[in-house]
Amino acid sequence: MSDKVTQIICTCELDNGYIFKNFFAFNSIRGHPTITFLNDSIRSENSTADKQLFGTSLLCGDEISLKWNNSIPAEQQKLSLTFDSGRLPSTMGKIKKKEMVKLFIAQISSKIKPDFVGMNSSDDFTIYISCGTGGEGREGIQSLAATRVTPSTLFIRPPIMNISNCLTIPIRLFRKMIESFSKTKKQKVKICMYPNKDSSQRSGILITTNMYGGYSTGSFEKYGEVPDDPSSTISNIELPISSVDESQIIRPSSSGVRLVIEVEDDVNPNEYIFNSDNITVFTKLASMYNEGNVRIYYQKGRHLCITHRFGGFGECSLFLHNKFIEIL
Repeated sequence: MSDKVTQIICTCELDNGYIFKNFFAFNSIRGHPTITFLNDSIRSENSTADKQLFGTSLLCGDEISLKWNNSIPAEQQKLSLTFDSGRLPSTMGKIKKKEMVKLFIAQISSKIKPDFVGMNSSDDFTIYISCGTGGEGREGIQSLAATRVTPSTLFIRPPIMNISNCLTIPIRLFRKMIESFSKTKKQKVKICMYPNKDSSQRSGILITTNMYGGYSTGSFEKYGEVPDDPSSTISNIELPISSVDESQIIRPSSSGVRLVIEVEDDVNPNEYIFNSDNITVFTKLASMYNEGNVRIYYQKGRHLCITHRFGGFGECSLFLHNKFIEIL
């Protein structure tokens, strides 16, 4: 017989339970993500292991019937949990589209009367998931072990978010654009933003595996007003032949072999580069909800923000950085 004491800390539920499934999946951009339960919302801030992408998200408490244990004072209603994202397919993965899902956040303690915080508290928690209707749900009660942590702070310098520096793309079209890179392996992907210069011109975006511009090689997707020859807009990218270290040169041993020079990637302020392994993070954002748009905000010297408002439930965002961003 277990001597553990279980205390329900908070609960939430949705008839469109797949929102929970997609929300947790998006936040699992690293092995052990952190999600914070507040008195009016669920929020998260996470980054990929290589720090190339930062992800933030929000679920509105009133949309998901978020309720806290009455014994916990309002000033203490903040709980940050981390968990093994590898467990999600066997728990959240069983949620079907548009079925009721209930989440129960429980504190697990060996104390007879544990406190939520303080010396007599425990940092061991379990997220219980019930999906479907009737009794304990269609799949019974699934459980996901979690641990209370102090969340780390992401140093993000977001762009000013207004219509003048926003590019809007229908979510389904954006998903198709991203999916075209799903088979890209061990390459770098570059996002180039082309802001509107006046009211007569739309902003544009180019996503490409060609690091030096142009459409002659590599994969690419574009939307909005994009130059016919993107390489013509790149002004400060020159191969520094005279300064290349000898160790960077692969010398041909026979005729017919080209000289290959490897140089460090250079970028302009409107360019953001990431590894193709991180394409899956964009796919998760684009798969949150089938309706609505993706909004992309660009401002020189700030993180590029790609954000999606999924119905009235909440919002998720990705931030990309380059060397022109100064964190104050």
